[in-house]
Amino acid sequence: MTRYFTAKGVELFLSAAPNNWPAQSSAKETQVGTANNDVFQGSGGDTLIGGAGDDTYYLWDRTSVAVEYANQGVDTVDARFWGAATLSANVENLLLNSAGSTAGTGNALNNIIVAGTVGATLNGLAGDDVLVGGAHGDLFKVAAGNGSDAILNFKPGSDVIQLSGYGVTSFAQLQTLATQNGADVKFSFANGESLVIRDTALSSLTAYDFGLKAAPAAIPAGYAQLTGPGAAWTAHGWYVLNNVWNPGSLVYGTDYAVDSVYSASDMTAKTTFNWSFPVTTDPAHTIRAYPEVIFGPAPMSGGHKASDITTVLPAQVSSLTALTADYDVSYKGNTGGFNVSFDIWLTDTPNGGASTVTTEVMVWVHKGDFDAFGAQDRRRPRPGYAQGPDRHRRDPDHAQGPESRLLKRLCRLGGAGIRSRLGRRFADHQQPRPERPDPRRRRPPDHHARGRVQRNHHHLAADHGATCGTTRGATPAAARHLGRRQRRLRRDGLDGPRGRRPRHPGAACRRRGGSVRHGRPDGRRRGRHGL
Repeated sequence: MTRYFTAKGVELFLSAAPNNWPAQSSAKETQVGTANNDVFQGSGGDTLIGGAGDDTYYLWDRTSVAVEYANQGVDTVDARFWGAATLSANVENLLLNSAGSTAGTGNALNNIIVAGTVGATLNGLAGDDVLVGGAHGDLFKVAAGNGSDAILNFKPGSDVIQLSGYGVTSFAQLQTLATQNGADVKFSFANGESLVIRDTALSSLTAYDFGLKAAPAAIPAGYAQLTGPGAAWTAHGWYVLNNVWNPGSLVYGTDYAVDSVYSASDMTAKTTFNWSFPVTTDPAHTIRAYPEVIFGPAPMSGGHKASDITTVLPAQVSSLTALTADYDVSYKGNTGGFNVSFDIWLTDTPNGGASTVTTEVMVWVHKGDFDAFGAQDRRRPRPGYAQGPDRHRRDPDHAQGPESRLLKRLCRLGGAGIRSRLGRRFADHQQPRPERPDPRRRRPPDHHARGRVQRNHHHLAADHGATCGTTRGATPAAARHLGRRQRRLRRDGLDGPRGRRPRHPGAACRRRGGSVRHGRPDGRRRGRHGL
């Protein structure tokens, strides 16, 4: 059984076991408790008034309210509705237990606030609170003047602690305030308050765990840097693109940053992307960017050079017998708020633009905790994409199956069942739907909605990048590196640019100085995707 201790060592408790169930109906009503440990069920705008015992309130919508008076037991709200929940006065504890419980806020008491199965923003406000992380990346808000808080179940590399009012501007400064006390890390601030992170090693924490900017890595000799959204470089039929396609109201340089480092002599050799976007735990997360390496004349890129179409791509689907991408993956640090995917474009016209796109096949390789959003294509079971050590990372919605040939695979894809950014096709599995409309789910153009891959369609381009969202644990000022090596995109009987077999960019995301939470001890993972 979990025990909850504040940063000062005082134990807090959840409500005792219930022994009374006040009468209720389906109508809007006022329920009044007793001196026993009451259990209330609130929906439709009910007013629930507790008594002297330890009361538990199950709130099924945000219009119902729990009313408590001071010194009347230890009371708990169990929030079962979507969205943010805030404790009313004199209620001690808050449990977030819906698939859309994305925020929990306390009151002036010493609160226990527990996140659930989705990423949540936890803020205890005043008092010495205990904030408990959940299953996904959470954001813990800790402000000066609000007491000394303790955090349980903190996940370095996924969760984020946002400090405010303590005058901390760098991780180096924060480290001077930290001590390792047994299994816990304690930060002692100048105003006398403290923050304790339970069961965490100081050595496992990085700047990104606190939303602080880490020292930039030096640019390797022979490499160049692209800075800002839309910046690109092309050589040998390859493109490196800082693709920020949906910043919304965010301002570059103020709210977000993006850059890339590449070698002009080999566009796939350790190409590195760095980006940062604001943190949010909104379930209807917005995909902001897709920094990527592209091979071939990508239809959405807005143009391509003649040299891009003189070797391997475009190629008619009927001429393809295999398409294989080998990749060597490494990443460190906070894995919240992004994932990595292969993107394969098909058009009904050779070298066509955006209007000629018939199908976008997006293969997610699950290198971050940001999930694909969309409906699974139900025309056939999805084959097992991952081979080798990556096979256990297959999403549970993916059916097991052998590697299939590109022609067989693509000719079974299509239709409106898969959504995408910019209204294009997206993959892999379903997520719970938010109560409010999702602004990302725009109806795709008709040529996408009706699209079926045909033998006379053309494989125009293949690109690979990191899908970035302002979502669970996405860290401000976080640097994520997309390293690429030992990759190839091959088509039987054809050579790559300049007589070489072309190499497909692989999937790797790293954040400098972070802990590795997936794969081998060095954070690297090898795999192959065959279609």
